[in-house]
Amino acid sequence: MFEKIILKNYRAHRFTEIHLDSVTLLIGNNNSGKTNLLAGIQHFAQLVKQGDPDIKLTSRSILSEDYFSHCY
Repeated sequence: MFEKIILKNYRAHRFTEIHLDSVTLLIGNNNSGKTNLLAGIQHFAQLVKQGDPDIKLTSRSILSEDYFSHCY
């Protein structure tokens, strides 16, 4: 399990460090960077997959449809 997430110069996050527990809630005002944080985690997962193409993403993996399934 990850204990900490750090985003540096990613979208709206110049430097963001979040310590994780067994359950971590993202709460904040609109336009405060919650979705960008999730997008950063997704981006990291894609980089890991590109580094090792044999990695099989499962239903428990981070996929874009997990976070952005709704349409406006």
